[in-house]
Amino acid sequence: MPSHAEQATLQKEAEVLREEREHFRKQKSQVTNMKQLSAVVSELDHVESQLKGKEDRLLAIWQELEAAEVDVSSLGEESDEG
Repeated sequence: MPSHAEQATLQKEAEVLREEREHFRKQKSQVTNMKQLSAVVSELDHVESQLKGKEDRLLAIWQELEAAEVDVSSLGEESDEG
């Protein structure tokens, strides 16, 4: 079961990666030769790959937490009926 701490950590890491991605996107528009462009594109691809992994994990955590909340609320309804 994922924890809220893991969720918070991943959200912070994802935000840092989004800022880094934005930095490389801005830098991409300022390159002056193909070597620089290649390096920036490589860095951008790397950041986007890391970000996708974090966002995928966050989505999975949110889904697991939502399912757990549904389970807990249905247990509460069952105990109210009994």
